[in-house]
Amino acid sequence: MKTIMKLAPIIAIATALVGAASGRASTSDLTDTFVNQSTAQNSQQIDKSVRDAMFSAREAICSDIDGRIAASENTMTRLKAYSDNLTTDAKASFDAAVKDANAREQDLKKSLELAVNAGTSDWEGARASVATHYNLYSEAVAHAEALVLAGVAASASATVAGIVK
Repeated sequence: MKTIMKLAPIIAIATALVGAASGRASTSDLTDTFVNQSTAQNSQQIDKSVRDAMFSAREAICSDIDGRIAASENTMTRLKAYSDNLTTDAKASFDAAVKDANAREQDLKKSLELAVNAGTSDWEGARASVATHYNLYSEAVAHAEALVLAGVAASASATVAGIVK
């Protein structure tokens, strides 16, 4: 039962890939579209809320971003587990994306620390830095996610194609 639960996301992707296998869309197009739309909407909302935040909301904004970093770290941990099933080339691309996400995370944490300690006169620049670094970080995480989804989807598609034959 646990194996089935772990495979549920893969099965859902494989089901969606029936259209891709029939040539209506590529697996890469499907995953990139899903991940990029979701990330773009989320990043725009966060960007606006951070850039518009008053100094009095500094602690709440910084706490929210810190929570989002923790959630993204959990996502990256799950992605790393799935990445073991990627092809050698896909795994190399994923590893590079993880390295980029880790660097972006460190940049975000530095700007977040500056924002936490910012005074009223520094807040405008600090919040802009947090928004910019959050966008870069979320894009890096989304890229890593898209690589894993594309790799898993390709594998699932090949499995489905093998079963259908």
